[in-house]
Amino acid sequence: MKTNLVLWAVLAGGLALLPAGAIEVGPFGAHGEGGSRNGQNFRIGPAGSVFELDAFLYVGGQDLNGADPGRAAKLSRHSPPAGLNVAFASELSADKTDLVLRYTLANTTNATFTDVRLFVLLDTEIAETQNTFFNELAATAGSPGDGPGDAAPDAWQIDEPGFAGGTLHQNLLEGALNNRNAFGEGQAGDIAMAIGFFLGNLKPGESVVTRVMVSEDGSRLGPFSLVQTDPAALPPTFVTLSGETEAREQLISDATGLVQLTFEWRLNQPVGSLLGRLRIENARQSQAAVGPPFQLGLDSTPGRRFVRPTGTLPNGLPYLDITEAVAAQLGAGNPLRPGESVTIDGIEIYSAGRLAPPASVWSLWGSRTGAPTPEN
Repeated sequence: MKTNLVLWAVLAGGLALLPAGAIEVGPFGAHGEGGSRNGQNFRIGPAGSVFELDAFLYVGGQDLNGADPGRAAKLSRHSPPAGLNVAFASELSADKTDLVLRYTLANTTNATFTDVRLFVLLDTEIAETQNTFFNELAATAGSPGDGPGDAAPDAWQIDEPGFAGGTLHQNLLEGALNNRNAFGEGQAGDIAMAIGFFLGNLKPGESVVTRVMVSEDGSRLGPFSLVQTDPAALPPTFVTLSGETEAREQLISDATGLVQLTFEWRLNQPVGSLLGRLRIENARQSQAAVGPPFQLGLDSTPGRRFVRPTGTLPNGLPYLDITEAVAAQLGAGNPLRPGESVTIDGIEIYSAGRLAPPASVWSLWGSRTGAPTPEN
């Protein structure tokens, strides 16, 4: 079959040598959903039109899609788990040949999300009005990654999306692509492509960014890509899907300079400890909100320490996690904005002589979320 020779010749010679077209894209949904299925105009190159773009989120041990098959959330219709925030942004290159989709996952809880995986589905029709949608070819280029230790995609699949026996959509909901091209070399069909990233465990306060590129001139992010074409289309159109994961960041930092911490202490006579009521106020003139997780640090000594510390801060001091207590007043995942305050009761410490610790020994750690959004 001569059509597959065209595809492999282009892959070998470099897609960037082809005449450039353009990408035309309208507004995305909240989590990056797009294509005509999601009410968006999204065209790639001279003859490509996206039917569906969507992302899927898998978290170990959790069922995120309710009554649907599998366990992964399809983000156009299912919500991420509480405290695992998913933010989306996109950027089109100046020459309109490359579109980068940016997915930021942030853990704002005091627990670890295990075995986090992110998948992106791209279902493009090429020259559908010229010669139907089931005569397309696709192939891989380069080598995928091997788990969360590298930046490359770790899973992929080329298949019919699921309307006529293909398993791609089913596997996305399972959170496990099969690393296969269902059509094989030279076989044409209704092509859809997906890549997946195994992000590992996401600890409290951590965030990770995954960038996915859709290109019509052969550009790619990282060492691995999927390429789709309809060799009979006039003019020729090639769609390249690739991506990479950026180094994860620890969102949490010392936010003490943004807030005022005020304590009232009382004696817990049965055990001889002190119980404190803490008021945290973010000053109105502050230029940043403080988001979860909220961790109260104490400069401990042999005569001054938490009764039951939660863990250790990046600076080595013990802390008490007060995220849930703050969330009970602000709502889960919400930051403490300038002008807002919360009161937390039951901060328990041992202190020699039953003396109230000075204000200088306390610190509040959280994630800084930037300047507040003006209220209407």
